[in-house]
Amino acid sequence: QLIGWIQRHIKHESLEADTDVCRMLLSQCGKDMDVLSSEIDKLCAYALSNGKSTVTGEDVLRVCSSVFDSDAFGLTNALLAKDRAYAFDCLLDLKRKKTEPTIVLGSIFKLFSDILAVANLAEEGFSQKDISQKLKFHEYKVGLYIKYSRKSSIAELERILSECRRIDVSVKRSMLSPYTSIEKFICTVV
Repeated sequence: QLIGWIQRHIKHESLEADTDVCRMLLSQCGKDMDVLSSEIDKLCAYALSNGKSTVTGEDVLRVCSSVFDSDAFGLTNALLAKDRAYAFDCLLDLKRKKTEPTIVLGSIFKLFSDILAVANLAEEGFSQKDISQKLKFHEYKVGLYIKYSRKSSIAELERILSECRRIDVSVKRSMLSPYTSIEKFICTVV
């Protein structure tokens, strides 16, 4: 739908752009329609000032700003991969989007609760397939969690969950920025 919207926006300026160029624009600028609108205006102004009738991928790369746009699972994926830089990028994006910190904490808590559940069953000798069926998780997800849990002890995972609870309570009681607590948590986990 966004691709059609982009093409109509460009066509309104008497220019053409194929689907691949529109996908490239989405990849470069993200899906926020306000950002896209201003980037399309800039892109069209550039193309028209250069006497073009068609917007190209080269024009997108030359003129449009890159925007980091994490998906819903970006932060948890970054924590799972122990990628601190990406975790901070995702958290910054969530802050920019004004995502409620308790929602962010909830997703982090769920991730580590699920990892602990998988780790406990794996330690009891259940196979990946059995764990998947027992917890009703996709088998691929179970495999990722088993891999993560092999690098951490059950005690370490319990400590992480305890820290999540402590942060949740402190965020709800404190006047300080809740994101600061989450940032500190990322530093200790990743």
